[in-house]
Amino acid sequence: LREKEHETRIRLTQPLIQPEIWNNYGMKSDLNEIEKLKTRMYKRQLVNEIKKAYYNYFKASQVVDLYKKIIDLQYENLRVSEKLLSVDKATQDVVYRAKAELSRTEQEQMNVENLQRQGRSYLNFIINRPLESEIRKSENKIVQDPAVFDYEAAKNLAFLNREEIMQIEKAISATGKNAAIVRSRYFPGLNAVVDYGFQGTEYQFDEDSDYWMASLVLQWNLFRGFQDKAKLEQVYLEKKKLSTREEEIRSQIE
Repeated sequence: LREKEHETRIRLTQPLIQPEIWNNYGMKSDLNEIEKLKTRMYKRQLVNEIKKAYYNYFKASQVVDLYKKIIDLQYENLRVSEKLLSVDKATQDVVYRAKAELSRTEQEQMNVENLQRQGRSYLNFIINRPLESEIRKSENKIVQDPAVFDYEAAKNLAFLNREEIMQIEKAISATGKNAAIVRSRYFPGLNAVVDYGFQGTEYQFDEDSDYWMASLVLQWNLFRGFQDKAKLEQVYLEKKKLSTREEEIRSQIE
């Protein structure tokens, strides 16, 4: 070896036969689709949560109005009971019973009003508004008759469009490509390599110091301590778990 030596080069590497790269690209594409489906699923769940919060708020509001009417009637009942007691047409226990019923109803009304306030705060929270904002009732009176839906058609439509199923199918596809990646490691890979650079005893760049070299590089791992076999078994197990999970999701939707 020379006492002083330098080599500066640029290398271009082009895979010619590398099944692992193609399968890895496909797997990454599936994983990217899974993330998009997660966003769609979150949006749908959020819409569903907003609808339920809206419904629960106005359901509580209706109950509050009902309790107000009941209390008005119970006050009238108390007034009549006290009037009857004053003219000896009723006993004291009638008045006590009327007061007890009124007190119990007022307590239940307070509980429902608390639920109403909580429902309003929660609905405003998930639509990103101040918690005490007024909630207006929709004027939309459209009510769909459940009889217009065919069970089999609705089920099949859900199987085609629900993000949960699409997501698990993409995960199974990605797992299959991951298995292909592991299997491809049993085969050789071939790369084309082109180098251009400068070398010599002095750090200089001229026509006397430059060189270029093109080569084909064959790489084959003959033995990896059974790592690939263990990895392949793990991937197959994961794919089996995902298939079982898909059956569970379909059953839940059904």
